[in-house]
Order: sequence, then structure tokens, then C-alpha cells
Amino acid sequence: MPQLAALDRAAIRYRLPVPGARIPGGLLEANLPVAGLKIQYRAANAAWRTYGGPIAVRGRVELRTLSPDGRRSSRVISVN
Repeated sequence: MPQLAALDRAAIRYRLPVPGARIPGGLLEANLPVAGLKIQYRAANAAWRTYGGPIAVRGRVELRTLSPDGRRSSRVISVN
């Protein structure tokens, strides 16, 4: 995301999209409308982890999107 990285370097604030997510059959699946951003997830207030593809989860999971420089995040969403 070169355009968003340039905005980060210029200290211009912009809104980060929240990830879309679902948990069919116990597998967390997530995506974003903007390619190139990272998704993070956590369960039960554990440490944030980078999402790299479908992963087995149980219970409620929280997700957020990170800016290219990793300094800002989107609002947090929850899925069950």
C-alpha cells in the first residue's frame, strides 16, 4: 500500500477499514477491502497476533487492521 505508507510518513490521519470475518466450522476467516494491510486477531484478551490465513479458534475473537507503519489500528470488531 504505497499510498497509505506515504500518508503515514506525512502524518496525515485516515480511516482504516475494519476486517470482515466469520468463523464457519471453528475456522476464523478474515479479509479486507484494501489489499496490503495487516489483520491482527486475539482471543480472550490475549496478545495480538498477525492473521495469515484460516486458523482454528474457539469462542469470541477480536480483530483489527493495522496501518502500514504499524502505529495505528482500526476499531476492534468481535466475531463468535
